[in-house]
Amino acid sequence: MDIEEYKIALAKRIKTLRLEKNMTQEELAEKMGTNHTHVVRMEKGSQDLRISSLLKISQSFEIELGELVTL
Repeated sequence: MDIEEYKIALAKRIKTLRLEKNMTQEELAEKMGTNHTHVVRMEKGSQDLRISSLLKISQSFEIELGELVTL
């Protein structure tokens, strides 16, 4: 899997987890301390995610980072 494929797969994973947790994009953004637009870009795969963002996402979903990034 190349980097672009991984970004798209991770974006889908984030959206799937958000929906499984019954969270809106706004709720996820609030938990992460960011804005709605950032979450939209993350879920489209158009946002390069830093480790700090990945940690905030995993904490918001109450899962381990490895569980988030293992596709």
